Amino acid sequence: MTVTTSRPTRPVADPSQLLARYAAGQRRFTHAILKYTKLQGADLHAADLCYAELTGTDLREANLQQADLHGANLHFANLRGANLRGTDLRCVDLRYADLEGADLRGACLDRAHYDQNTVLPPSLDPVVEGMSLL
Repeated sequence: MTVTTSRPTRPVADPSQLLARYAAGQRRFTHAILKYTKLQGADLHAADLCYAELTGTDLREANLQQADLHGANLHFANLRGANLRGTDLRCVDLRYADLEGADLRGACLDRAHYDQNTVLPPSLDPVVEGMSLL
């Protein structure tokens, strides 16, 4: 009997590595560590970024449609104009994040944390979406 062991993959910690792996067809990037990186305009459609550390990351105009960001830290992230349609944003930290002009149609924001410094699109009602004010 042959027993194979698979080493756990290390979390992605470099934006160019993330984009190269995504281009090669990989979609699972759970626990990625991409603090204060530039991913402006990146296409990460349907990427699994659960529990990713994205504090201060520049995601302006990024395509995150249908992505899974459940539990991600987006504290101080710039998401201006990002495509977040159908994205799972449950339990994310959006304190101080800027989502002005972001497309959040169909996104799940249940228990997403925000504060008085979070910039939300005017059409978004955080209470209706089940968000938590901190």
